[in-house]
Amino acid sequence: MKKTIAIFAAAMMLSCTFVSCGSSKDDDKSEGIVGKWEPTEETMKDMFDGSEDEGWVINSTIVEFTADNKMIMTAEYDFSSVIQLKDSTITWSGNEIPYTYDGKTIDISGLASFVRTGDADESTVYGEYTSDAFNTGGADYKFNFVSADKTTANYSQSGTYEYDEKEGTLTSSLDDGDAPAKVKIEGNKLTITDDDGDSVFTRVK
Repeated sequence: MKKTIAIFAAAMMLSCTFVSCGSSKDDDKSEGIVGKWEPTEETMKDMFDGSEDEGWVINSTIVEFTADNKMIMTAEYDFSSVIQLKDSTITWSGNEIPYTYDGKTIDISGLASFVRTGDADESTVYGEYTSDAFNTGGADYKFNFVSADKTTANYSQSGTYEYDEKEGTLTSSLDDGDAPAKVKIEGNKLTITDDDGDSVFTRVK
């Protein structure tokens, strides 16, 4: 499971190089594995070790198991140290590159493009975008260019899972064929153990 969630980190690290090259928890109710889970601080540090060295910071990550056996992984990054979008140039991993903007698409000198998710807006370049340069391998990224000094990114990927409550095992299509992981649920604490060790989560309400 650590390797599965570390896909977040690996995907973002690889894609960063192509240019430069209110929730509350219910402590009393257990609902099985179905629901949303967030890693503990220690698990987060373990899974995303080294991410700050790449210039981006994980604000949050959630793993959701649905009742119809879908597994959805989401994460929010502060990407401000990697990408800064200015009036006529974009600074990407230390490289300042000119771009054009037509109200809908940011074209970075033919290297990559970002397409606004909402209606076209010629009055401002700032807003939420997607990019084919990142949306690969079934993952979905959205970038929010908030200002010249602030950029955030949201990641999501979904797959399927099988949870054997009797055997206490979990397999997922996002685990790339790994052997089943062992699962232990104690109230609103979820511990998933595989070859990479323990990953500990708490239920999000």
